[in-house]
Amino acid sequence: MVDRANLEKVTRLYEELRVLDAAIGNFDAGGLIVMMTVSGGPPMTSPPTGPPSGLPRMPVTVSTAGMNYPPAMVDSIKAQFTARINAINQELTELGVTGEA
Repeated sequence: MVDRANLEKVTRLYEELRVLDAAIGNFDAGGLIVMMTVSGGPPMTSPPTGPPSGLPRMPVTVSTAGMNYPPAMVDSIKAQFTARINAINQELTELGVTGEA
C-alpha cells in the first residue's frame, strides 16, 4: 500500500512513465527527433567567449527536423529512456506500488 505522503511523488513518476513510453512508441512508429534542448552545463571558469567567468550558459533549443543524425542516436536515446523506465518502476515498487487493484 502506498503511503498517502508519497501520492504526489507516485503521480509524478507515473506521468514520467507515460511520457517516456509515448516517446519510445513514437520512435518505434518511425518518429524523428525534431527539437533538442542542450543544457548550459556547469559554470565555466575561463571561457574564451561567452558569459563572464563563473556564470552558467543558458540552455539552447535547436530544430533538428532537417538534420541527418545517425540511427544509433535514436537507439541510444531509447536505451536511456528504457533504463529510466526501469528505475522508475523500481522506485514505485519501493514506494509500495504493486500494480494490484
